[in-house]
Amino acid sequence: MKKKLLLLACLGLMVSCSVKKDSAKNRAFHNSTAWFNTLFNAEEEMDKKIDELEISYKDNYSEILPVDPRPEIVQPELSEDYIDQMSAGFKNKTGGSSSKDAPQVTGFDLVEKKALKAIENHSMLIDGRERNKTMTRAYLVLGKARYNNGKSFEALEALNYMQNKLPYNKKFTPEARLYTALANFQTGNYFEGERILENLNKDDGYKKKYQEKFAKYYAENMIRNGDYEEAIELLDKTIENTKNKKRKARYYFIEGQLYSLLGMQNEAGEAFTRVYKMKPGFEMEVKSQLGIAANFDPEKNSYNSYKEHLLDVSKKGNYVSRKNEFFYAIGDMAIKEGKVEEARKYLKESFVGPASDPYVRGRAYERYADLEFDQGNYVHASAYYDSALSVTPYDKDIARITERSTSLKFLMEKYYLVKRNDSILKLAYMTQEEKDKFFGDYIAKLKIEDAKRQKQIEEEATIFQTQTKGGGSFGGSFEGGGSTFYFYNTSLKSNGVNEFKRIWGNVRLGDNWRSSTGGALSIEDQEAEMLGQADAQNPRRYELDFYLEQIPTKQNELNKLKIERDTTELSLGIGYYDLFKNAKSATETLEHLVSTPPKEQATEAQAYYQIYRINQKEENLAKADEYKNLILSKYPNSIYAEYILNPEVNFITPTTKEALAYYEETYDLYKAGKYDEVKSRTVEAVEKYPTEAIIAKFSLVNALAIGKTEGRENFVSALELITVAYQNSDEAKKAQEILDLLNGVTKKEQETEGEESNKNPETKREGDAKQRPGQGNVRGNNPNSNPNSNPNQSGTSPTRPQKKEDGSVQNGPGTPGDADDD
Repeated sequence: MKKKLLLLACLGLMVSCSVKKDSAKNRAFHNSTAWFNTLFNAEEEMDKKIDELEISYKDNYSEILPVDPRPEIVQPELSEDYIDQMSAGFKNKTGGSSSKDAPQVTGFDLVEKKALKAIENHSMLIDGRERNKTMTRAYLVLGKARYNNGKSFEALEALNYMQNKLPYNKKFTPEARLYTALANFQTGNYFEGERILENLNKDDGYKKKYQEKFAKYYAENMIRNGDYEEAIELLDKTIENTKNKKRKARYYFIEGQLYSLLGMQNEAGEAFTRVYKMKPGFEMEVKSQLGIAANFDPEKNSYNSYKEHLLDVSKKGNYVSRKNEFFYAIGDMAIKEGKVEEARKYLKESFVGPASDPYVRGRAYERYADLEFDQGNYVHASAYYDSALSVTPYDKDIARITERSTSLKFLMEKYYLVKRNDSILKLAYMTQEEKDKFFGDYIAKLKIEDAKRQKQIEEEATIFQTQTKGGGSFGGSFEGGGSTFYFYNTSLKSNGVNEFKRIWGNVRLGDNWRSSTGGALSIEDQEAEMLGQADAQNPRRYELDFYLEQIPTKQNELNKLKIERDTTELSLGIGYYDLFKNAKSATETLEHLVSTPPKEQATEAQAYYQIYRINQKEENLAKADEYKNLILSKYPNSIYAEYILNPEVNFITPTTKEALAYYEETYDLYKAGKYDEVKSRTVEAVEKYPTEAIIAKFSLVNALAIGKTEGRENFVSALELITVAYQNSDEAKKAQEILDLLNGVTKKEQETEGEESNKNPETKREGDAKQRPGQGNVRGNNPNSNPNSNPNQSGTSPTRPQKKEDGSVQNGPGTPGDADDD
């Protein structure tokens, strides 16, 4: 009897297991089995994986925070490992290999596998209609797992099938529509994703948990589009629909960031204050305080009250470990308040100790570098920019600081060259008595400074030799066994290394390291070197004759120094504006140049024009009109006057037949070795054809003639003048190429020109000059044609001159940058 009952039970179970029989018993069995045996575990695994991602995620506070604290979801790359993993799964399904050999599936892959298993084993698709209600949830879980794994198209396939083909889906439709929108964003179909989220946000009939999700993801999309005001409105709706304090604090923090970007500093400060009061977690609490300080408005807020608040917070509990970040915030506020020295003090304090956040430490170094730059301490500024680069963790910040640091180094060389040449020229024109007194005072001061420095070195060396942290010393280190020997004791060795670096700096290993110049130079030594001051270790530095014999006395040497400093200061002034958008420094530098006055009229004319251009752009019309009138009165026939009178024209007049013939004759004289005639004819050409494109080529052949007759230094100065006066022209680029060759800079294209051309730069120079205007090397857009250009940028291809009916030569149609089809 028992056997019959057992047999009947088994038969009943087999009947209820059938997915082809539409009965209440079968539906109930597969509903419950699909959920309790598979989908429940799948959802548990998905929640667990999402929690793991959120816990391990580290927010980047230099960017607007994402609404969810987790890495961005991207589609997996088709790497060999990924393909092998997929093929292993395929083999398991087809019986190609045992499950023991397959890698263990975890995370969203496991969720997807369980959802597919539930569908495969429990789907009751009978007569084209799904009879198992749980399959709706199974396809939702499948779609979510695939989305979270970056499989956006597969996710859309599952979600669309669920919404369009399966019954009983009303309960899960809101979530399915949300993930459909997110998967569309993932594929790049932003239009469809926005459309779905917009419709979801218009309907207030959903549960609050759904309204929170709809609003926050739509807000993130608005942030991505740069529509910050609408994003804030959506975040307000998100905040209204959540009771989770930690998530609410995150939304407020994002609002603070958006208000800050919109320039709404008070609103930003209020948002960050809410975050701090909600105590969402240590890291966000610290960053909320930095956010409050970053939005400090000196016209509306009290600097002292803000500072005292930050100092109080920095002394509380765990916040002590982040005091360097609070000091940075105070320093940043002090700059806005105009308290430069106080800003220096707090920024320097923020450098002390280990960096609690490399991003904030990098910002502190960068802010201090900006201070030094504004004060004209360029060597110091450059050093602090380098320090910022050494710790800054994010590519965007690295790119910004690198660009600024590179531009600064370009300006720094020019700035110190101007100062050096000014000092030399000033000394050169002193009387002998004035020189003797000047250097006598300098030597006396140097002796005092050297004595102080030597005393300090000896005192610190004594401390270093007699004290070690924890009472350790060299004395007795051999007595207590191997573990107490200095170099076997890791702690003592580490402390010794740190103490050595504190006293002597990060010097390189080598003989005579204490007196050698092979170690790293201090900032002061670097500045002295760039200013051409005497080497601190030179044995003759106390001798008067050592300085006097270095002062040039020949007039041609003094002229060369003056021309070099003039062209360099011109480039420096242009760089201040074009590289740093600093109109004030640019104008002051250029006005200082014209007040000297420049030795060459071409330099003065361009300086006038650059002051006019910069102040015209900055809408300082009084200053712009002043220099416009100077150009029109003093240089009425110059190209700069042409640009002022005809601002719609952005190129100079074509090369006439007369000017072309005059250049051909001049070049023939150069080939014949008549260099003095070449130079005199160039002066005549500038007077006769000041606005014609051919003038740039006259300047180049003139520079080559100078190189033949006046030596390397004058040759370099003439080439440098071309690079400044004819920016972006082919002639300027060729002048720079020659300068690079003279300075030992080898470019890839120069290497491919052959070994002979590298050995003989003179051959290349003649080849450059020989490329005549009729051969396609006249540029209609040289610096005279486009004096607004940046001195660091390279130009475009030149146009080929074409003959007109009257025999004159003109550039091709369109702007001068349009290249010939040839």
